[in-house]
Amino acid sequence: MIARHNPENSLVPVNYFKLSPSERYALAVEKLDKKGFKIFNGKPGNALLSQVEFVRASYAFTGAPPGKSLHEQKLYLKNAGIIKSSDIGLATEVQGKVVQFHEGVANKINTELASPVFMQDKIRTAIGSKAKFTLDDGSTLSMAEDSIIRITKNIYDPDNDYRQILIKVSLGTVRFVVTKVAAKGSMFKVVTPTVTAGVRGTEFIVSVTADGASRLIGVEGEIETTPTFREKPIGKTRILAKNQTQSVSKTGIAGEIIKAPEDMIKIAVEKTTLGKQARFDRGVGRARAIVAAKNRNMRGGPGKDGDGSGKFRNNSDKGSGHNGGGSGHEGREAEEEVEQAAEDAENAARQAARDAEDAAEQAVKDAED
Repeated sequence: MIARHNPENSLVPVNYFKLSPSERYALAVEKLDKKGFKIFNGKPGNALLSQVEFVRASYAFTGAPPGKSLHEQKLYLKNAGIIKSSDIGLATEVQGKVVQFHEGVANKINTELASPVFMQDKIRTAIGSKAKFTLDDGSTLSMAEDSIIRITKNIYDPDNDYRQILIKVSLGTVRFVVTKVAAKGSMFKVVTPTVTAGVRGTEFIVSVTADGASRLIGVEGEIETTPTFREKPIGKTRILAKNQTQSVSKTGIAGEIIKAPEDMIKIAVEKTTLGKQARFDRGVGRARAIVAAKNRNMRGGPGKDGDGSGKFRNNSDKGSGHNGGGSGHEGREAEEEVEQAAEDAENAARQAARDAEDAAEQAVKDAED
């Protein structure tokens, strides 16, 4: 398509119309590599482009220089009118199962790298999943597992350094890194069922439990916190600074702002950092536990056939008797052992999470008292 509409583009092979589609693709990829754009990584020419490949390839064919982030490339394409400007950001990191609900669209949409974000989007991460989104003003929000947000307002005017952004967090843990803007009247607010946080260029973490109780943790800079109940302010606004925390009950009763325990900050940051496994994340690791259990089963772990010797247990014998294949009684027992081991591992992880969080909460209560 690019070759047809812009045959003089430096990335389009000379006499492209004489080449087969596969030859055109191979030469274009070679030219991209030479210019510093490593986009397709051996992908066949007849395969569909992912969101991130589309953004990066479109950017490369504009003749713009390499070395820019995915966010910067998308903004360049928006400003040049090459892609639609109704989106307000994009997914810059995705780990596991993440879905978006666009306003007016009945079905949920699976989020992948470079997926666009729109105003009024509801975004949810599954158990064991995380995601990071970068908004057009450069601010980022990193969602831990089992978290839900909705972007209810987003106005950004880069020419006048002005923005109005409102994000609701209804469940889970989300870390915000907010860029600074200078224009008077600019706003970046994060709202939970029981507290509103107003920020101007800072980093902080918001956690919300299923009953609406909230916790704020300052990582850098300062934020203004106001307790709310049924979307109405019910207490005075306070300033939360770096390494401080505040809890707000499900009815909007705000605790004192105190120094956050070091372990609390560390766990919250790990929860919202993609590529890292929080030490005490709840509900994660089940897939790894199943794999480990299967490996242990194959090595001949404890059980009816296991002697602890680590020998490979052969389930390929003919027949369906005691030493038969996986389709017989022994095969079913093996599957049950795997599932039980996975469940035990998951329960242990959940208990470790509860113990760690209880310890952190108790430290906060002791400090508040």
